[in-house]
Amino acid sequence: MKSGLKCIINACIFAVILNLSVPFIAKQFFTKEELNSNKDVLPPRKLVVHMLLHHLNNPLISSIAVAFFVSLSITLGYNFKILR
Repeated sequence: MKSGLKCIINACIFAVILNLSVPFIAKQFFTKEELNSNKDVLPPRKLVVHMLLHHLNNPLISSIAVAFFVSLSITLGYNFKILR
């Protein structure tokens, strides 16, 4: 297996682990107001809370999305060198 593919797989594994664990840990620090707020009129901090709650409530779909974006980002980074 090429080292580039191993790097992509490792990064996706870590991304999924973080996607599943960070929202669970962060939920401990949310206030009741933050947990029940309307997402249309939220300041940036509460938007992050809302996003983490979404990842907590939809672990499979959010993990698939995160793994997809991580693998695509790494693949593009290997193929298109923006910084040399």
